[in-house]
Amino acid sequence: MKSVVFNPEYHLRQDGSRVILFSDAEVSDASEEWFSFIHPFHAMMFSFFDGQRTYIEELEQCATFFNIPFYKMEEIVNRFLNKQHWFTIRSGNHLMNFPKNVLLQVEQRSQEAKKRYTPNDFKYIGSPDYDTIRLKYPISINMELTMKCYVNCVYCYANRNLRDRAMLTMSEIRNVITQAKQNGVFNIDVNGGDVLLHPNIKEILQELVNNGYSPLVSTKAILTKDMMDYIVSLKKVRMQISLDSVNKDVLHKLIGVPDSYITDMSSMLEYLSKKQAKIQINVVLTKYNSSIVGIKDLLDYIAKYCTVKEVRFSPCGCSLYKKNFEELVLSSKQMQIVLTKIEELSQNYPNLKIKVSSFDKKSEYISDTKEEIFQGRALCTGGTRTAVLLPNGDMTICEELYDNPHFVLGNVRKHTIEEIWNSPKAVELYKSPIKENSTSTCNKCISQHECRTKIGVCWKLVLMAYGTEQWDYPDPRCPKAPLPFNRFYYE
Repeated sequence: MKSVVFNPEYHLRQDGSRVILFSDAEVSDASEEWFSFIHPFHAMMFSFFDGQRTYIEELEQCATFFNIPFYKMEEIVNRFLNKQHWFTIRSGNHLMNFPKNVLLQVEQRSQEAKKRYTPNDFKYIGSPDYDTIRLKYPISINMELTMKCYVNCVYCYANRNLRDRAMLTMSEIRNVITQAKQNGVFNIDVNGGDVLLHPNIKEILQELVNNGYSPLVSTKAILTKDMMDYIVSLKKVRMQISLDSVNKDVLHKLIGVPDSYITDMSSMLEYLSKKQAKIQINVVLTKYNSSIVGIKDLLDYIAKYCTVKEVRFSPCGCSLYKKNFEELVLSSKQMQIVLTKIEELSQNYPNLKIKVSSFDKKSEYISDTKEEIFQGRALCTGGTRTAVLLPNGDMTICEELYDNPHFVLGNVRKHTIEEIWNSPKAVELYKSPIKENSTSTCNKCISQHECRTKIGVCWKLVLMAYGTEQWDYPDPRCPKAPLPFNRFYYE
């Protein structure tokens, strides 16, 4: 007889008196990542559907647990079964959103199916809080392991001054991973610099995999066969290679590599293809590598290697640590033409998933439509859902803010992640970060609290627009914000 399972593409985590329902990536049956707060009742209910019993048996156990008549329990569950669109359920005065296909019917039960959750995972006291955006504990942590790098990119977004700081020991890193796992951090990524330059990188990756994580390793380095073999052997480690061009002169200008780089890259991609590895390529677009001929040459080159499954083109952004943005970028019109052409070219490469990223346009910051743009901005997850660990153990809220003292919340050598995340400084930064005697227009704005505690502001944009001393200024997309002091957008 058929069984029903809680969709394995979705995940649940207790967060105080509520439960987080989320997906970790673009799932196979959804159009975008999912994140919503739901009542613990629904999480407890979902925990009964694991595919180990028939649907009738699952329903009977669920009804018995809640002391609800079988027919009534069936009515409730059927609202979630094989839904083809996301939907809403009212809970008191609040609306809860659920993704499509949250419960799936499977052809036959499996006694070997792994039980993911139990009702005891979602015990709670009091009424669920659906309004507070900030989580009780981060759901994702980005570990910046080292600021050392193999190359010297002209568009580098990293604060390379941190490369000489005393790094966490392997024991300290292991402790961070253990804390994260015990407290329900779903995703840990490793970053830098180039993470493969960390002296303990193999041990770190192994520790992450042992704890159920699937970190993304991004590199521009030419890897040894030993390192490639190791990464491939871990299976759960995802791999990204950054490659901006196949032209030697362009590569030398953009990232400072020798003429042999592209030949060595070819050997590396050929070896990874033989190992049947699945990797993605990231391309940063500047005015030096945005010719259509050059992009086609790059795609022709990449398409030769079956190891590459995805290519993403990302227009160069403004770095807080390099002062050469205007020297590197095309005009807004030119970049849009390039991205459109890439989308057209993608039809010629059926075996490659080719994506293009958006870029900051002047009209988003200086126009009559700022109100609409600001209200439609994306949620800032820094300090609300995600945290960043710097090489020396400092914890901050965004990977591009690095050691800016206004955003460093604490150090894992002195405090636990939970203590840092719930510290007075972390909460203050979320609720009311305006400094005393500030000249920020936020200081007297009646919408300040709602603005900061709902969708929030992009702190990186604030610093790019107004400088590090004006860190408490409004998001430059806000209609009440002053005109940006610095150019960080495409004109």
